[in-house]
Amino acid sequence: MRTGRLETLRRRRLRDRRDPADPERRHADREHTRDLGNRLLGSWPSYVAYAVSFLTIGIIWVNHHALMDQVERADRVFLFLNVGFLLVVAFILFPTRLVAEHIQDEGPPRRRSPTGSPSPRPPRCSTLMWFYASVGGRLLRPDHDPAAVKGIARSYLPAPCDLSSR
Repeated sequence: MRTGRLETLRRRRLRDRRDPADPERRHADREHTRDLGNRLLGSWPSYVAYAVSFLTIGIIWVNHHALMDQVERADRVFLFLNVGFLLVVAFILFPTRLVAEHIQDEGPPRRRSPTGSPSPRPPRCSTLMWFYASVGGRLLRPDHDPAAVKGIARSYLPAPCDLSSR
């Protein structure tokens, strides 16, 4: 019985060592390459979704860095607000993957994410963090830039008409 298995393995090894110039092997290699190329082209929505989520998270990181540039220290509440912000940012990948999987589906596009909200809301978490840190200068650097602090606070004020929640 054991000899049979070894013989099978030996035959497979010999078969796989065929001459690369063998027309049968070249045809199989071409088919495999063509199949791989088609599968890669067929998964273009995943590449687009990855790029969009990467850029979105990158923009959020840059804005978070600008906010943290004015903060000198952190207390326990601020750290928990920051963890909540991180949780929301990490969640961005979930709806992005769903969009990539269903982008070519028939029917009208859905306007809301599976959670019922229009999208994850990192700005809302940033708003909480910012106002917690900046009200009364609670966690700001002593030499903070007043113009930057005012600009950041103004950017978190609600817009007159928020169409994204419809």
